[in-house]
Amino acid sequence: MYYKNYIKRMRMDVCDLGKTDIILGILWLQAHNLEINWEIRKVKMMRYSPMCREGNQRKEKEKAKRKKREEVKRQAEKERQQKEKADQQTAVVQV
Repeated sequence: MYYKNYIKRMRMDVCDLGKTDIILGILWLQAHNLEINWEIRKVKMMRYSPMCREGNQRKEKEKAKRKKREEVKRQAEKERQQKEKADQQTAVVQV
């Protein structure tokens, strides 16, 4: 389920709903406590359930760890290339 910056993987039953995209259950609605303006047909997801908040925090931590690992790999590759270049220059001088 995608809604603006909210991404949630969830099990859904598939059926023909006509023009309706999705039906959300009362438990989900209670947990997320949406702000709904029925007059202008707008939904604001200002509050997240504790479960979603924990899941999002965990995902952000995992994303930060991946980014850090990629940066460490790039730095190591850069240092390896610099060392290789220096070794080549040293070999040319010694010849």
